[in-house]
Amino acid sequence: MLVPRSIQLTTLTLALGSASFGIVSGADLELLGAHDLSGTVQGLSANILTIRLDRDDARGSARKGDTIRVTITPRTRVRNGDRYLPGTPIVVAAVPEGTTWSAVYVAERIPAKVQETSRPRPPAPTQQSRGLNFCNKFEETVYAAFAFRQNDDWVTTGWLKVPSNACKYAGVFPNYYYVETAVQKIGAGASVQRHWQGDRRFCVGEAGFEFHHADTRCDARRRKFSGKPDSVIRAIIVEADGQNVSTLIAPMNGQQ
Repeated sequence: MLVPRSIQLTTLTLALGSASFGIVSGADLELLGAHDLSGTVQGLSANILTIRLDRDDARGSARKGDTIRVTITPRTRVRNGDRYLPGTPIVVAAVPEGTTWSAVYVAERIPAKVQETSRPRPPAPTQQSRGLNFCNKFEETVYAAFAFRQNDDWVTTGWLKVPSNACKYAGVFPNYYYVETAVQKIGAGASVQRHWQGDRRFCVGEAGFEFHHADTRCDARRRKFSGKPDSVIRAIIVEADGQNVSTLIAPMNGQQ
């Protein structure tokens, strides 16, 4: 059966100023001394992005295939809702500072749509092979983390990014879940973020992560997950009201 759960709204202080993203012209880049760069995120530590470039810097300071470190400062313009997980394609305007770069703006690069062809497609995976079906009816993109038992070990993994009015498969049938939105700036140095949570604490990371012994060992942050240790979750729906989550659960012996 579908079981509704409520959320908790939390007001936070945003560590890095996050202005709305706007297009920066080539003339503006020259005035700022910034370089127009494009690549793929390799990692994020504190406020430093590691990026592997997928094209040459037109101004000659870096080459395709180079790995660079880009510092996100309080003045960096970051598009709201973007998360820079490993493998994410991004565009960056940055100023070289010795062996590192200082970011003027950073944003996910939206790939162009691939034209449909008549090439035969492989068979669609079954629901069982895809795992948990996660649907988001809320007006904002949400990010989900999951906890599941692996022998005597509790494992957490995330983040599954699910845009508004979309569904995705998580690849696992978890026992617990935690959901949040991106931090949204509301002025005067404050911001708001929605959390759909429960009462079981597990470890989560800032970027893509997989933690073992996530219930007892944690060098990162902890969040309160919803669920039960003796049941698996087959479907999750974040409802349009932004307050309830519906779940379809099954006994552990029904997981196979």
